Amino acid sequence: MKSIVRFCLISIFLCNVFYVKAQRINVFSYPDSLYKSGNFMLAAAEYERIFFISADVNIKNTALLKKSYCYKQDQQFDVAANTLKRIDFNKTTDSIYTIVAYEYALNSFLNEDYNETLLQLNDLDNKVIDSVYESKCLMLKILTLNELQKWKEATITLNNYFKINHIKVDSLVKSELLKKPKLKNEKLAKNMSYIIPGSGQIYTGHWGRGFSSLLLSGAFATYTYISFVNGFYLSGVFSGFSPFRMFWSGGANYAEYLAKQKNKERISQHNKKVKNFILKTIDLK
Repeated sequence: MKSIVRFCLISIFLCNVFYVKAQRINVFSYPDSLYKSGNFMLAAAEYERIFFISADVNIKNTALLKKSYCYKQDQQFDVAANTLKRIDFNKTTDSIYTIVAYEYALNSFLNEDYNETLLQLNDLDNKVIDSVYESKCLMLKILTLNELQKWKEATITLNNYFKINHIKVDSLVKSELLKKPKLKNEKLAKNMSYIIPGSGQIYTGHWGRGFSSLLLSGAFATYTYISFVNGFYLSGVFSGFSPFRMFWSGGANYAEYLAKQKNKERISQHNKKVKNFILKTIDLK
């Protein structure tokens, strides 16, 4: 009799285990199908519904992770990062934590929040993660350090990436990858335009805009001078000096903006070169 009771209890326990596993799989089947078909926002709503009605912490965490994928695909990177913040890290395994932490760092990077990205990646450095995510984190860290113009740290991290993945790099290729891009001095561009209108734009490589700024500023300065000489003070102030001051000050700020854009473009090109090389080494393995 005891053996029969024991057999029944074991059977009930196993049935419950398989039922729970099946439930976890089936509960995501509909939103997963929406995600695969490209209906990301509808899938996100379904994942949120599962999170709300489920009592299982693992299911709730999985729902939030999958929901973040939807927002990432929809390029709402800030929303994806905030969704990941809702995950209960006290109830996750180390492997799930690694995935969530990496996804949070990636979304922060895509949202151009590079300081937050670096903070998360530095935290992951203190965790034991598998080799795949270690390589992913190193790659993301290299790109982030480049964006933050921390060239020395980026160089060390890139060398570490080569070492960990046993990648042998030709000295010329390596020097090209480690060479920091030539950036424009943003403050210099601004100050140059304060001294000579348009010179800051020319310094950033925008010759046409620089000469246009110089001609307009010169024209208004000349008009101001002629008006004052001939006694037309009000006309000189309002029709000459005011537009001149606007072009003079605005042109300097615009020169600084152009320098920032030029630097951003060069950093992006450098990152693309590094990223393509790393991806190529992965494909060759």
